[in-house]
Amino acid sequence: MSSRSRHPQTRARHPGPILIVSHEASRTGAPRVAVDILRALQPMDTRTVVVHRWGGPMRDELDRAADGSAVEPLRHLRVILRRWRATRGWALAVERMGASLVLRRLEPSLVWCNTVLSAAYVRPAQRRRIPVVLHGHELRPLVGSVLGRYGLTSAHGRSLPAGVHLAACSDEAANALGETVGVEPSSIAMLPSPVDVAEVRRRGHGSMLDPRRAHGRLRIVACARGDKRKGLDLFISLAAALEKAQPKKYQCLWVGRIEEPSLLKGYRSIECLGEVADPVPILASADIFVLTSRTDAFPLVVLEAMALERPVVAFAVGGVPQQLGDTGVLVEPENVSAMADEVLRLGCDPEHRKNLGALELQRVAELWDFPAFASQVRRLAEGALAEAQ
Repeated sequence: MSSRSRHPQTRARHPGPILIVSHEASRTGAPRVAVDILRALQPMDTRTVVVHRWGGPMRDELDRAADGSAVEPLRHLRVILRRWRATRGWALAVERMGASLVLRRLEPSLVWCNTVLSAAYVRPAQRRRIPVVLHGHELRPLVGSVLGRYGLTSAHGRSLPAGVHLAACSDEAANALGETVGVEPSSIAMLPSPVDVAEVRRRGHGSMLDPRRAHGRLRIVACARGDKRKGLDLFISLAAALEKAQPKKYQCLWVGRIEEPSLLKGYRSIECLGEVADPVPILASADIFVLTSRTDAFPLVVLEAMALERPVVAFAVGGVPQQLGDTGVLVEPENVSAMADEVLRLGCDPEHRKNLGALELQRVAELWDFPAFASQVRRLAEGALAEAQ
């Protein structure tokens, strides 16, 4: 396990640091939220350490936001063992050992599991009487399968371990988490994922001059991990429908790692940019942002697109209707034909695109800017620390 400190001074109020356990450092929503959690905790009189369960292009930014960083040991062995059903029990044992080694080495005062995919730390922290915040960003059935792996579901006949404080990014995520562990969703702290509007707009400034823009074409952008849950196949169908309706008018970009690159074979109208260090400039260059997810609790990328005044066309899944309200365009889930119609309509109406973007910016600034989130994070952390003393 490696560790490094950003600041030489040690804050003194609490004896150990607050650990933020990030499942991975890819540019998905949860690692972005982990950065915001670390920023929110800075005014507290304690150190912060980010624990990387896996790498990715966002690792340096996570490290810069924390006072120190650590890399979970045995992570490669854990991933290898999980590939085969016969060795998954060993993978779980290795995972628990890695979490225990991190806790023994760093002796934290609080563990913040940022997503249920970091819940491997809950039982080891319980044994060491370290309070935990389990922050859910996921929906069913993923929540059930992951927490079931760690024996944290009500189906295991055990109550939630003492000292575990639950938080969720949306009502849908709270319902999934509460039903899985056997608590009332109303008892779960609501932490809607934030967006720092001013910072996002600064990073996106000037991106309409992106040299990769196809001359004369409108740019349609999606940003997510390229798999079935995030609707890569639906995006491919959307691109095909747009090309059939108005050939060579649209340039379709997917930002994010593609799980099955073979799916894109033969689709010349789609360009995949893969994982990037910062997707905001690409989002800012979009004429229309689309979300083709089959399920999504509270996708941060939608808030980023709203902050950038990019008109959003999205399937009405998870917390997306709550995010957009009446400022974007919501479509029946998985109805590609209806989404194509809405994109084509917006593509022919630049004034409507501009008006939607202005309404989205106003809504996101009023409801999900960073300061309110930061206050909620500190209250939750301080409450968990006080209860443990």
